[in-house]
Parts: sequence; structure tokens; C-alpha cells
Amino acid sequence: MSYDEIDTLLDFVASKDIHLISDEIYSGPTFGSPPFISMAQGVSGRANVLARVHIVVSLSKDLASLGFVLARSTPTMNRWCPGHKICRASGSSPRKLNTSSLNFSLDKAFTANYIRENTKRLKRRHSLLVKGLESIGISCLKSNSGLFCWVDMRHLLNSNTFEGEMETWKKIVYDVGLNISPGSSCHCATNPGGSACALLTCRRRRSTSP
Repeated sequence: MSYDEIDTLLDFVASKDIHLISDEIYSGPTFGSPPFISMAQGVSGRANVLARVHIVVSLSKDLASLGFVLARSTPTMNRWCPGHKICRASGSSPRKLNTSSLNFSLDKAFTANYIRENTKRLKRRHSLLVKGLESIGISCLKSNSGLFCWVDMRHLLNSNTFEGEMETWKKIVYDVGLNISPGSSCHCATNPGGSACALLTCRRRRSTSP
């Protein structure tokens, strides 16, 4: 979203006297243009809606750490969400995890270096995957962030149905050995043939000497 779009959204929040939850779990893995603008940047200087904007982030996506779940709560959340205290108590993370995550998040040198290196690697992986698929006649939707590409495999289906999509998916998984997610598992209920392919499935071949 642009700054103008964020301003329009915040004006709506203020006029309707409501709260806004901004899901920014994929804000970290951004590698292209336009750059990501956080709601925290848009709300800066707008005291009238500051307490009404709540941002959700995911360090597990930013750090590519599967099973690593960490959330941060603010005092303002206690006033508008009665169930927040219950969730905080039942889903609290270990003290060592909180301490270590706080330490590296406050380390500006580490954070700057990590963002720079992560952006470079994601961009390289994305380029390798897209160009590799294009070389065999498979296109991808244009993207600038995230850990996967949306791949168009409609021309590989024996029938333009979700049954045909699952048949093609099974061939790719069992015959090719590539684990991708069929469109139907991503709640794509209108056009069969789309698949989510993770960037981690793409690796450069190492050159070996004879």
C-alpha cells in the first residue's frame, strides 16, 4: 500500500471509531519494487488513531525458522480485546526465547545486515526459480515479496477441473519429487491449475571438477 492509501484507511478508522489490525507477517521477505510500507510508518504523527492500530508480524517468516512462533503485545491491546490476557497466558513463549529475540532485534548492526543479506538471497532465489520455470514453458505471477511463487500450470492439466489439478500435482510430487502446494489447498476455488512453489525448492547446482 502507498502512503496515500494508508492515510485513507486511517481516516476511515478514525471516522468509524474502529480498530485496525495490520497483518504484516510477510513484511520481512521483501526483495523487489515497490518497497513495503509498514502501517507503523503511516500512523506516525497521527495520535488520534495510534492506539487503534495493531500490527501483527512473524519472526518465523523473517528468519525462515519453521515452528518458531513469537508475538509481541502492547498495553493498549488489553483495553480493546478482553480475550487477549487469556491468549497471552496460554500461549506465552519461554523467557530465554523472549530474551534472545529481544537482544538481536535491538542489535541495529545485526538487523541491518540481516535485512540486506536476506533481501539479496531472496531476490536471487526468486530469479533462479522464475527463469528456470520459464525455460520449460511455465510462467509465474509477478511478485516482490514472500517465500514462494504462484505458478501457472493450467496448460499441464488433462482437464480444467480440480480433479485434473490434483492428478497433475500427484505426478509432480511422486514422479518429479518436487513438493508444491496445489491451488485448491490455498483456497483458490475458481481457477484450477495454480500452484504455490517455495523459493527454497530452487538451488543452484554446484560446479564439480572432472
